[in-house]
Amino acid sequence: MPRRQQHIESSATATALVAGVIDLAVQDARRHADPFYQPDLARTLSLGLVGYAIGAVSGTWPDVLEPATTPRHREFCHSWTAFGLLSWGTLRLLQSNADPTLKWLGGTAAVGYLVHLLDDATEHERSRLPLV
Repeated sequence: MPRRQQHIESSATATALVAGVIDLAVQDARRHADPFYQPDLARTLSLGLVGYAIGAVSGTWPDVLEPATTPRHREFCHSWTAFGLLSWGTLRLLQSNADPTLKWLGGTAAVGYLVHLLDDATEHERSRLPLV
């Protein structure tokens, strides 16, 4: 898989960024509610590093489910339909009453997977994503 390392790097970086920005937003909201709250940048960095690791793993899932060594590569798990369904499912998870840790883990894993699909969608013409 010649693009595996690229998928790992882009998914991990994007997921770390999303995890860090979300944590900064959560801490800012908490600071507005409690003027004595002191933001914890070590926490933000830690969550960013964990997000990086999750993104590195989940960014490879499309190729684990449909390996490039098979004729089924870039079918359903690499499609716009899968992108839409995963986005919809992630939104439903985030809007649910699920445990906040589960929401965070599911959301960060979804970011890694979705970045892989966006990475493939923006690649040269021979490898665009199918609709279904």
